[in-house]
Amino acid sequence: MKRNECMTDFKNENGNVLFLILIAVALFAALSYAVTNSSRSGGDAGRETTMINSAVLLQFPASVRTSVMRLVIEGVAVDRQIFDTPGSIPTADERISVFHPSGGGSIYQQAPGDIMENGNPGSWNFNMNFQIPEVGSSGAGLAGNELIALLPGVTQAVCAKVVEEAEIEVDAADTEAVPVTTDVSGSYGDTQDSAFDMTTVDNTVLVASGSTITDALDGKAFGCFRNTATGDYIFYNVLYEQ
Repeated sequence: MKRNECMTDFKNENGNVLFLILIAVALFAALSYAVTNSSRSGGDAGRETTMINSAVLLQFPASVRTSVMRLVIEGVAVDRQIFDTPGSIPTADERISVFHPSGGGSIYQQAPGDIMENGNPGSWNFNMNFQIPEVGSSGAGLAGNELIALLPGVTQAVCAKVVEEAEIEVDAADTEAVPVTTDVSGSYGDTQDSAFDMTTVDNTVLVASGSTITDALDGKAFGCFRNTATGDYIFYNVLYEQ
């Protein structure tokens, strides 16, 4: 190999190394800038955490909805499906159980404690006690009610973020920035399981009464509201609309 060619290769290699070093320096500078900005803006970090938490909140009902639909396709009517937690499912009900491998096959999860007001894992409730206007068709009794997953006790920040993502209109005078309702504590706590009589449910319309915007939840398949009687923030997600 000629001397000039060796010098050219050497220069090229040096140039490549220098180029890689410059890229590394640029990436390090960008990372340092991002970290510095993140540490300076604690509020932004809090908002990002709330966004992540609200996303987690929506994932579990989505998986349960898939299992509910699977059972419906297999011929198990929605008002026959049960939501017993694993370990408490009667053998005779395994095929119609949402959380059993022989049934819907969904994996039961509690809500993470960091989205709950008390800091403890939250327990989901599943029932057909409520009808949400403009979601599905309206009707009297069970035929007009939706199958809904409800999670009482979420934090106000998460509830407000859900309301924002669902584009739910709120009363500007409401300092809590979430729709409010009358007391529903006697209903949302019912769990649809083998001991729950689905034929005796109330046909309660879920509305944001107590606010000037009484139709805030109309047409919203998921959302969040504050129970005026208990002060709880309650997340809901429709699993099956009728």
